[in-house]
Amino acid sequence: MLQCLVEEDEEKREGNDGDDDDDEEEEEQQQQQQQQQQKHENEEEGEEEEEEEEEEEEEEGRLLNQ
Repeated sequence: MLQCLVEEDEEKREGNDGDDDDDEEEEEQQQQQQQQQQKHENEEEGEEEEEEEEEEEEEEGRLLNQ
């Protein structure tokens, strides 16, 4: 009985409430949020690169027309 209470106390101090299902759900949610954030950042980078390429092509076109 005492050992069980000691283990519960240790789990609480470590931030583990002993309910592994909740912990797994929280971890999944965090992973999904990170994936969505990474996807969004990648999309923004892709758009920026496209804009830069278009600007470079326009500049090259101007130089060729001179």
